[in-house]
Amino acid sequence: MNRIFFLAYLDPGSGSILLQCLAGAFLGALLAAKLWTFHLKQFLRRHLRFFSRPDRNDGREE
Repeated sequence: MNRIFFLAYLDPGSGSILLQCLAGAFLGALLAAKLWTFHLKQFLRRHLRFFSRPDRNDGREE
């Protein structure tokens, strides 16, 4: 037999390992995106609040 066929063999457990790797990569990417957007929102809130001016009187009568 040709040696290439032996190197291409996948046992039954290979499919589940591949599925677990794909699921872990997908969930890791979701977590990274969630954390990145959270930190970006916090950064923008912190820095844009400094430049914004209040439009309303916060319930106080003038």
